[in-house]
Amino acid sequence: MIQTKLFPNPGQDEVNLSINLTSAKQVSLTMTNITGDKMKFEENENLSTGEHSFHIQTKGLPSGVYFVRIEIDGQTRTEKLVVKH
Repeated sequence: MIQTKLFPNPGQDEVNLSINLTSAKQVSLTMTNITGDKMKFEENENLSTGEHSFHIQTKGLPSGVYFVRIEIDGQTRTEKLVVKH
């Protein structure tokens, strides 16, 4: 199971994504809008055991609904993000 926390949600200028790993893993993160278009945030990293934080800048994005997709070792979790300006 993937343990994540996306906050604040709804967000304005920046949101934080926290991921807690029980062992070292390859982690892929992508953010899309409601129509599936990839947005400016994308990460693909090898991460060590423990908690990791990512800062997602949303200042230049229009208000609306977005999705942050987290893929770790073949498991996928999608978090809904609401941006309000």
